[in-house]
This record gives sequence, structure tokens and C-alpha cells, in this order.
Amino acid sequence: MLLRERFHRLAQHPRYRALLFTEDELGQAPAGASPQRVEEYLAGRFAAKEAVAKVLGTGFLRGIVWHDIEVLRDRLGGPSVTLRKGARRAAEENRLSDISVSITHQGPVVVSVAAGLSS
Repeated sequence: MLLRERFHRLAQHPRYRALLFTEDELGQAPAGASPQRVEEYLAGRFAAKEAVAKVLGTGFLRGIVWHDIEVLRDRLGGPSVTLRKGARRAAEENRLSDISVSITHQGPVVVSVAAGLSS
């Protein structure tokens, strides 16, 4: 769970955006949308990355950085997770073959839940 007002300061700075999100994630932000809608989109991706990091069992520790978890829209518009580097290693160590994520927005709150399938 994430309060959008707490995320607001991070979303305003290009340096933090570049640290937290991949170019593809930033590129999928709604074009021509209001700054509030773009911020809502980014807050959802931020919450999803945190949820995925928890499923991996480490959070953002042991070599996992924000860019190692990428959350993009799939062909149907839902969130799809791609793991790289440290996140991929953590998934392999925990025998996770697939991670699904759900993102919801309700007023000032953004919630994301992630679940991993073990192989």
C-alpha cells in the first residue's frame, strides 16, 4: 500500500524517476495525460515493484535494485513483470518461475499485490 501524497515528492524529480523506473516504464506512462494521472501510473508501478521485491523474499536487499524489476502493460493492458539481474537470481534461488501482479488505485491510496509460482 502506498499513499500517493508520500510518493508525490519522488515523482516530481527526474533523477528519482530515472533511478526507480526503466525507460520502457516511463515510456508507457499515459501520453498527454494530466500530471496527476502520470503520477498515479508511476505510483502503481512503484507499489508493484515493492510487492514483487517482497515475493522474492529479500525486498530491495542482496543486490536487487529498482531497475531489476520492470512492470509494463501487457497486450491486454494489465501489468506484466520482467525480472533482471539480482531480481532474477533471487527468483531462481527461491524457485519462482512466474510472478503475477495486480495494481489498484482508490483515491489517495495505491495497492499492489504480487504472487509467485514456485516450480
